[in-house]
Amino acid sequence: MGLPEIPSPGPPQKPPSALQAEVPLGRYDWDEGRPGALEIDLVEHNGGSSQGHYAYTLNVVDAVSGYSRRRAVLGRVQAGIFRELADILKQWPFRPWGLHADNGSEFLNNHLIRFTKKTGLEFHRSRPYRKNDNAHVEQKNRRLVREVVGYERFDTVAQVDWLNRVYTGLVSLTRFGGHPILETGEVANAGNKTTISAGVPGGSCPLGTREW
Repeated sequence: MGLPEIPSPGPPQKPPSALQAEVPLGRYDWDEGRPGALEIDLVEHNGGSSQGHYAYTLNVVDAVSGYSRRRAVLGRVQAGIFRELADILKQWPFRPWGLHADNGSEFLNNHLIRFTKKTGLEFHRSRPYRKNDNAHVEQKNRRLVREVVGYERFDTVAQVDWLNRVYTGLVSLTRFGGHPILETGEVANAGNKTTISAGVPGGSCPLGTREW
């Protein structure tokens, strides 16, 4: 009889930094029923090249209700990301009580740690190599960012303004079937296709018509 196979321990894990040590590993319970359990993430708009300065979309999703909001920013400066997140939370339709992020420095920083302590938000971060810890916002990254604005490069102030006009036209109400409700003329819905009529400043609109 051969020896039992010893499972691989997986990739080695680095010890947590001082900031990481202040934010515990965790995730929401699978049967969490209280709205206000938020997941946050950034989506890059670099067109396939990480060179230079380019835009990001900050995506904020309620893991219980499915409600979500997005805000485009130029660059990933911690203070700028925090400012936009704080503004989104201020406008949230019900009181947030939890915040979950990955281990990126755009979220694990003194700005956000001080804010969550001051406001009483429960702040935790994803476990290493466990993308499902942030599954709700990952889904919205695909459906309400990539499938809407695509994979083009956006790296100017005018293009960031355009992205935010598009996001203003999208309100995700997943609890009513998961289909975005379009509030402005920036985005027009025809059947199961969504056409964005506004051109990207400085170039043609890369979207054309996309299916949901």
